[in-house]
Amino acid sequence: MKLPFKKESFEVVTCFDVIEYLNKKERERALNELKRVTKIFLFLETIQKFSPNSYQKYNPDPLRKKNLLSFGELVSLVEKRNFIPLGRIFTIEEEIDFNCLFLKKKKENFKILLSLWKRSGII
Repeated sequence: MKLPFKKESFEVVTCFDVIEYLNKKERERALNELKRVTKIFLFLETIQKFSPNSYQKYNPDPLRKKNLLSFGELVSLVEKRNFIPLGRIFTIEEEIDFNCLFLKKKKENFKILLSLWKRSGII
């Protein structure tokens, strides 16, 4: 799987409801590709292990893989690709499944994040 884009083509990359359909090898390749095309931020949303949405009885989907990952396992896989988790975008009340914004570890990205925090009054 190779996305038809140059390295760091996008400042923000999103991936919604894809990871749960991939086997381990496909998941590794997909995350590597997401890393390659991401310049600053990566946002992932997927069904996680033990989520109410993960049970076929309540959310039937014959294509979804049975090897779902926990929140911690998903964060760890992305951290191994040189990203820092910044936190959930949607609260647990809004979205029960895994969602997390990550920052690619690069000096210039920390400056961007610091600037965003200053403008929003966080610091």
